[in-house]
Amino acid sequence: MLPSIDDKMSMALLRDQLPKPDASNKYKIWMADFAQKSNTFQTFPYSIGVVAAYAKLVLDDYVDFDLYKYADRFSEDWLAAEQKPVLLGMTNTIWNQRLSYKIIERVKRLAPQTIVVMGGPNYSDEEHVQIEFFRIHPLVDFHVHGEGEKPFAYLLSKLVEMNFDANALKEQGIKIPGVHYLHNDELVAGDQPPRLKDLDDIPSPYLTGMLDKFFADNLSPVMQFARGCPFQCTFCHEGLDYFNKMSRYGRQRFKDELRYIAERVIDKEVTLHFADSNFGMFKQDFDACTDIREIQDAYDWPKRIDTSLGKNKIDQILSSISQLRYGTVWYSAALQSTREDVLESVRRKNISTDVLLEAAKISSSYTRGSNSEIILNLPGDSLQAHMDTIRTVVEANISRVRMYSLLILPGSEMDSKPNREKYALKTRFRVLPRNYGVYRFGDEEFSSVEVGEMIVASNTMSFEEFIGSKLFDLSVELFYNDGYFSEVRGLLNTLGISMFDFLAKCHEIVMRGDTGLQDLYDGLRLSMEKEMWESKEVLLSHMDAVENLQAYEKIEFENSLASLRAVGMMRHSGDIHDVARSALIEILQNHHVGEESIYQYVDELLRFSRYRKHKFLETDHVFEDEFWFDFSTLHKNNYDNPVQYRLPQTRKFRFWHDQKISREIARLYQGKRSPELNMRNVLFYSIAANPADYYYRSFETIAA
Repeated sequence: MLPSIDDKMSMALLRDQLPKPDASNKYKIWMADFAQKSNTFQTFPYSIGVVAAYAKLVLDDYVDFDLYKYADRFSEDWLAAEQKPVLLGMTNTIWNQRLSYKIIERVKRLAPQTIVVMGGPNYSDEEHVQIEFFRIHPLVDFHVHGEGEKPFAYLLSKLVEMNFDANALKEQGIKIPGVHYLHNDELVAGDQPPRLKDLDDIPSPYLTGMLDKFFADNLSPVMQFARGCPFQCTFCHEGLDYFNKMSRYGRQRFKDELRYIAERVIDKEVTLHFADSNFGMFKQDFDACTDIREIQDAYDWPKRIDTSLGKNKIDQILSSISQLRYGTVWYSAALQSTREDVLESVRRKNISTDVLLEAAKISSSYTRGSNSEIILNLPGDSLQAHMDTIRTVVEANISRVRMYSLLILPGSEMDSKPNREKYALKTRFRVLPRNYGVYRFGDEEFSSVEVGEMIVASNTMSFEEFIGSKLFDLSVELFYNDGYFSEVRGLLNTLGISMFDFLAKCHEIVMRGDTGLQDLYDGLRLSMEKEMWESKEVLLSHMDAVENLQAYEKIEFENSLASLRAVGMMRHSGDIHDVARSALIEILQNHHVGEESIYQYVDELLRFSRYRKHKFLETDHVFEDEFWFDFSTLHKNNYDNPVQYRLPQTRKFRFWHDQKISREIARLYQGKRSPELNMRNVLFYSIAANPADYYYRSFETIAA
């Protein structure tokens, strides 16, 4: 019977039970947290760092660790190593499972005795699905279930005791806390040990130097202040009771890690990523933000933080993030839906619309923008419910609506058979955006893709309504997000007209056809019908051919809202402005607005907007034109009450990029394989990036 390892005394007891080590010949353990090559937001392999750091604390005399992020580098080192590792520890997430297993297949082919352990959230809570996992992945010897530090240390200690003979361990049917394996086609599962209460029991992988080599790769550092989530959302694996209680790292440990990282970050533009599920929501987070600000003032880093803010306690969140430098984070409200019936189906409780509106307004004084996440096709969702949610967010003046289709995550309650049957969920499979690549293992080249299971229909939404919702989401991207037509909002506010009505009218006009944008919308519809597969196995088999993956890579942008938005902004700004003008004219006519000056203003407003945004990454373009309205003052006053700013005579304006913005555009976009895809990556996939209007042309009045 293995003793508990809840404290240092019991860890010593565990070590005392093991055979005396040969200090000159420690067991080599390699661990990897791979990311697909197309994933542009690459982070430190923090998760394997904390698991390895804890195991090293318990078993330092017996094992040595090497950590990896890149699959090609791992393959090169493994093939070159004279002494191969006895064990590979691989993360199992929805973003890397397939890539990890393809590496495992090649390692096991040359060294079948290598023990393979996987761990991570991409693993079901249902026993029959766990058994199926091992049948599909027979080369995986063990899988850690839940929080990984203690189970992995237990497993390693038992393997040390048995001289790393995994077969002997399995033959004896030994149950190891938190560890699963298959023997004679039966699941052997140890009881899940309690989660760590004091996270300071885990040595810091930063302060111990275990992650030092990754600073040279200019990755985004990952930190965590707290684990667990008090919410119980059925679509999230952290919604399970196991994760319901919070545990924390100590403040001094947090400060020491921050300083350690800040001193070693090479590029001060690199983003800091927080892995907390509800950062800012607790009183301790105020202290954390205070400590971050001290580091910012001392090291001019981090300039941006990417994190998931809390779902309620808005006053606490705003108080916390207000301690940071302006623009460090976006205010984020992960609403998912605003319909009470939908929220009840997933055990979710949101803040009220009034609170959301006030929070977005307050946060504008110290954040660069606000962001809200919406998930399409939650149980009970419908086309109308989806539109209602978007209306709420738009009318709350949230600057970016991030719209996702619901993925079924293994290990979440949503993944259960009763849940699927209750809501008549219909699913299809697709390659996850930015999660594919072509790799080498010695002389062999192979492809790898990660695949997600998406809900495309239910007992409240048909597949055609699902497609209709996604087409409307594209209109949100083109005509609303990042305040693309913030100038229009001022006019509409003056007239008492909803910005959502403008957005809906733009979408209506596009759906009528003949706008110059049909290729974008037709491509999205076609890709949803063509690139969403009914069989995961058939999809994977197809993408196993390198030439098929390379063909897919060329058209991948067609099924991505973010990519289509980037293409629209780069190639179709004129068409987008034409639609916006038509939408405004129709809205004014429908509201019986007859003042000629307002129609004149609409023409000038859209012309003014176009000069700022047309091919705005081509920084050598300079435009000049004359206007009857004082857009300099209008811009300062959020374009409210425009008619009072009509000038007695025309005024000439010049539109250009200042040198600072030009340099930043060159650094981020120019000279890249695809400026559109690079814009997608910067604007959409990191809410830590600057909003789009940061890159638009400046303007000034010049002499006539």
